[in-house]
Amino acid sequence: MNKEKQKQKALIVAVGWVIVVGLLLFCGLQFADIVKADDYCSGDSCPVDAGANLISAVPNIIFVYPLTLTPSGNSTVKVSVVFNATDDNGYSDINLSSAMAYVGKTGETTRNNTPEACEELEHTTKVRKINCTLTFKYWDSAGADWDINVTISDNSGNSTYNDTVDAEVNALSYVMKDLVAVNWTISSETNDQEADSSLIISDRGNQDYTTATVTDSNMTFNTNTIYDTNMSVDTETGQTAGQTYLSASGETFADFALTHGEDANEEIFWYMDTSILPVGMYVSDNAWSVDPA
Repeated sequence: MNKEKQKQKALIVAVGWVIVVGLLLFCGLQFADIVKADDYCSGDSCPVDAGANLISAVPNIIFVYPLTLTPSGNSTVKVSVVFNATDDNGYSDINLSSAMAYVGKTGETTRNNTPEACEELEHTTKVRKINCTLTFKYWDSAGADWDINVTISDNSGNSTYNDTVDAEVNALSYVMKDLVAVNWTISSETNDQEADSSLIISDRGNQDYTTATVTDSNMTFNTNTIYDTNMSVDTETGQTAGQTYLSASGETFADFALTHGEDANEEIFWYMDTSILPVGMYVSDNAWSVDPA
């Protein structure tokens, strides 16, 4: 009986050891898997795979210089839009050929440079000072509400812009006249005789005109006179009524109007009333004038 119990105890111990050894083997395999998964190593040298993804620094426009300009009468004027662009990769990473400057205003044509019209003025380690040249027209409206928008990219195509600064266009009053003299071929005792040619007033600035003051004078031949009040003006040809009659002291021509633009003109037609007059060359006593206002 005692021998039988001893055999059972021995069997239980043996089974126990088998279970323990099995658990140790199982845990050891799991530990080996963990070590392998983490690339665990020991000793004097452990190889490591390393890599880095270098992201290109985005450029930035840090300053735009204020701009004020005055148009040129009946012409164009070139202006400079200057700004500073920076890039942490260095100034050479700023793509100069991509620089663009736009100056615009609601209701107006936006002015901008051509790509080749930008140049570097100077540079430091990370900054380029850039000048873009663009052209304004004489009819570009006056005001301090023109918006500047400058853009630039780096050599990787990363772009940036700055639209925080305004430009001011000064007022320009500039009119032109295509005629230096008014001539008539007239008959005696006839009203509403139209002059041989009209006068064209051209607006070659950026101001509007809603009226004009017209001044004439007497015309004389020997002792004979065509008085200043016998002359009149109109914006239409072939008129026989409704013209504005003139005087040597100046009269307001209310029908006159000029709105600035690329091709802004107003045409004035001249008329004369005559009484009984002898034949002759009648010449104005003083210069005549048309003053838009």
